[in-house]
Amino acid sequence: MNTRRILVLALCAGIILIAALGSYVLWDKPEPAGSDIITRSPETKSAPAAGASSPGQQGTAATPPSPAALALAEAAVASAKLKAEAFLATAGRGEPAEDASLEKDELRRQELLAEAGARATEDPKAALAWALAQGDHARTALDAVLDVLLRKDPAAAFQEFRWLQAGDGQDLRGYGLSVILERWADADPAAAASAVATLAPAPGNAHLMARVLSSWSEKDARGAAERLKSLATEARSGADLGLTEATFASVAGRLAAQDPARATEWALSFPAGTPERASAVAGVVSGWYEKDAKAVSDWLNDMEDSTAHDAGAAALVRFCQRIAPEVAMQWAEDVSDEKQRRLLTIQVAVNWLTADPKKAEAWLRKSNAIDAEQKEMILNSSRLAGSVGGAVPTK
Repeated sequence: MNTRRILVLALCAGIILIAALGSYVLWDKPEPAGSDIITRSPETKSAPAAGASSPGQQGTAATPPSPAALALAEAAVASAKLKAEAFLATAGRGEPAEDASLEKDELRRQELLAEAGARATEDPKAALAWALAQGDHARTALDAVLDVLLRKDPAAAFQEFRWLQAGDGQDLRGYGLSVILERWADADPAAAASAVATLAPAPGNAHLMARVLSSWSEKDARGAAERLKSLATEARSGADLGLTEATFASVAGRLAAQDPARATEWALSFPAGTPERASAVAGVVSGWYEKDAKAVSDWLNDMEDSTAHDAGAAALVRFCQRIAPEVAMQWAEDVSDEKQRRLLTIQVAVNWLTADPKKAEAWLRKSNAIDAEQKEMILNSSRLAGSVGGAVPTK
C-alpha cells in the first residue's frame, strides 16, 4: 500500500468519524432538572432494585434518538461515503498515468540500449553522433555506446570521441571523456594519462588528469608519482597540462601511505619554493601522520624550505585541530608566514573554544600569533555563541 492510499483511507476515516460525532450531537437527550442530578459516592456501587426509588435518588432512563436525528445521521454518513468515493476516484487517476509514464521511459531506455549496441558495432563515430542527438536520453544512449566501444578498445574510443572538443555537445564532452579515461585508467593508466596530455587546453582537463592519476595511485602510487613528476617537468617547460596543487597532494598522500621514505624523497625533488613541492609535502603529511606522527614532526622541523614547511604545518593543523587542539595550536604558531599563521591560529582557537573553553582561552591569552584586539574579538564571539546555545560562558 503506497502513501497516497494511506492518506486516502485516513481521510475517509476522518470524514466518517465527523459524521458519527455529528449524529451524537444531534441525539435527543433529556435535559436533567437540578433535582434529577445524582451524585454517587464511591461506596454506593449497587443499583436500586427494579421498580424501587428513594428520595433524592431517581434514575434517568436512556431516551432513543428521534426520527429527525436518525435521518440527519444517515444523511451525514451517506454524504461522507459519497465524498470518500469521489476522492478515491480522483486520487486513483494519477497512479496509472504515472505507472504508464515510468513504463514508457523504461521501454524507451531498453530500445536505446539495443539500438546503441548495434550502431556502435557498425560505425562508432556515427553512433556517438546519434547518441548525442537523443535529447533527454542522450546520456543513457552515450553510456550504452561507450560501453560497447570501451570493451573493445579504450584508446580507439578516446580517438573517436575527442572530436567533441569543438562544436555542439560541450556539456556531455567532459562526461564522456571522464567515462572513457576512468575505464582506460583501470587497464592502462599510463596510456590514459598520456592521452589527457594530448588534449587541447580546456578548463576540464585538470579534472580529467586528476581522475586518471587518482585512479592510478590507488593501484600503483609509485608509478602515478613518477608520471606526475614528468608531467610537472613538461609544464615548467611551457606545456599547459592543467595540473593542480590538489593533484600533487593526492598522489603524495597515497604514496606516503604505501612508502613514506619514497614519498618524502619524491616531494622534496620538486624545486624549492614551488607550489608543486608545497602541495606534495602537505600530501605526505596527510598520508603519513597517522602511521608515525613523531617521524612526520621531525621531518617538518628539519625542513629548510619555509614554503614547504608552512604547507606541511598547515596540513597538520587541519588534521589535529579537533582531536588534539593543543598540538594543532603549536603547529599553527610554528608557521613562518605571518598572514597564514594568524589565520590558522584563529581557526584552531575557534574550534578549541567550542570543545574546551577554559584551556583554549588560557592558551589564546598567552599566544603571540595574534594581537590583543583579535584575541578579545574571538573570545567575545565565543561567549556570545555559548550564551545563545545555552552554555555557561567561561572566563
